[in-house]
Amino acid sequence: MGFVAYITSENFFSALFENWESEWLMATHVVLAAYLFATRIAESRDPDDKSTNEEPPSRSRSWLYEHSLGLALGLLFVLSFLGHLFASRSAYNSDAAAHGETMQSAFAILAV
Repeated sequence: MGFVAYITSENFFSALFENWESEWLMATHVVLAAYLFATRIAESRDPDDKSTNEEPPSRSRSWLYEHSLGLALGLLFVLSFLGHLFASRSAYNSDAAAHGETMQSAFAILAV
């Protein structure tokens, strides 16, 4: 199997998305640890301190801004999970077709 054939195969995408899942989980762990560490230090700026002279943003925009990193990491994890699921299903079904076995749906792959 050549390089181009491999990087366009289902096995490559399955392994790629599986790796991305673990990276997003690790990034989430690091960000959560940094947040918990920063909010526990006495010298840290209080995130609830409203003593600045800036006009407060709208409530929904403020919530979205405050949670944007977590939302982005969560979305990237879900996309990586779905990519891993469908690439693995495609790799499984290609292998099953080559051996004369029945193909599986994505939900059946999850149940295994």
